[in-house]
Amino acid sequence: MTLNMRKTLDEDKTKMLELFQYSYGMAPTNLDRTFDVVKDEYYSIIQDDEVVANIRAIPFEQNIRGTFKKMAGICDIVCDPVARRKGYIREGLKQIFADLHEEGTATSTLTPFKDSFYEKMGYINCVPYRNVIVQTKWLQHWNQLPKGYTFKKMRLKDGYKLIKDFHRTAISKIHGGVPRTDKRWKEAWGNSDRWLIVIYNPEKEIEGIMHYAHKGYGDRLFGEDNIGTISVLDFYPITPAGKHGLLHVLYLNSDQIIQVNLPLNPHEENIYAWFSGFAKTKTPHHIVNMARIVDAIACLTDLPVTHQTSDIIRFQLTDPDCVWNNLHLALSVQNGKIHVEKLEGDTPNMKITIQGLTAIVYGVMSYPELIYFKWIQDASAQDLAILKLWFPLSPTWLAEFF
Repeated sequence: MTLNMRKTLDEDKTKMLELFQYSYGMAPTNLDRTFDVVKDEYYSIIQDDEVVANIRAIPFEQNIRGTFKKMAGICDIVCDPVARRKGYIREGLKQIFADLHEEGTATSTLTPFKDSFYEKMGYINCVPYRNVIVQTKWLQHWNQLPKGYTFKKMRLKDGYKLIKDFHRTAISKIHGGVPRTDKRWKEAWGNSDRWLIVIYNPEKEIEGIMHYAHKGYGDRLFGEDNIGTISVLDFYPITPAGKHGLLHVLYLNSDQIIQVNLPLNPHEENIYAWFSGFAKTKTPHHIVNMARIVDAIACLTDLPVTHQTSDIIRFQLTDPDCVWNNLHLALSVQNGKIHVEKLEGDTPNMKITIQGLTAIVYGVMSYPELIYFKWIQDASAQDLAILKLWFPLSPTWLAEFF
């Protein structure tokens, strides 16, 4: 038996789509349509000249604490049952990590089929995508637009350039946010017939954009399962007035729409202060996203730091699957940004695993938890105090599905 991995070829398409349908139980209509656009992001694992598995690594950028870092979104992992439990996917991912390192990619994220599998590859659980289910009548306080503001409603395909240009502006303010590339827009949203709302201030500048779909009418008027519902896919106000405008448009639908599934940003100022007349809400959680640092130096270098200090943090980093990360590092702050140096000679006392460093950078776990998990060991009280200043708790918001 011979086994190897390579980039996916045109000739692999039929087998790849077959594996996708078998693994996920649904026809891969979108992948079939966009194969020529995205095939260069796929790897095929070959056993005895036959494709038995595929892995996709989408090149993204991700906003990490205010600066964009190269990130690979791992997805569309499929494997023929006859090739499972043989370590093929694990070895494939290790090869992809090596390729990403060569390309200068800092981090990787994914939404797992089973988080315990990816934990063994150094990934950690971050924050699940959440919605808050709102009744339109709770938005009655916003029954008028802010003075001088206007809005436009259009099909997404007609406002494609508007949301595309505005999206990166909004993401630049969101820790964990991922701007969409031209290729990503074309793949995921290019043919969408959903709705787009654009909020303009008196100077005709955009202060908010919302992208949504709706279904149903009223409250079970046409069947027990028929409830008028808006599902908001993108909700990006960049000012309070922009948020007011978007909530106003949702309220305008209240004669038809009963409930709204609204994305819940973990960095959101108290969203519940914008509702009235409610006693309790539902906040459904979806699949948790996971992250891992692929290249520690690329990830840490030039991360913005709010608290400028003259301290130096020294630690040993361990990473069984990305050997280039097995380093002794010294971190300092220069001009408000993290500066990284490799250490030679003496071994620092503090030890941090790749999981621990990922949690620190992504801001998703408290320092007592990191110590309890043994992802940080032998840290002095001074080191921990400085780490907390430089990397405060700040959960990421990854509102991009892949």
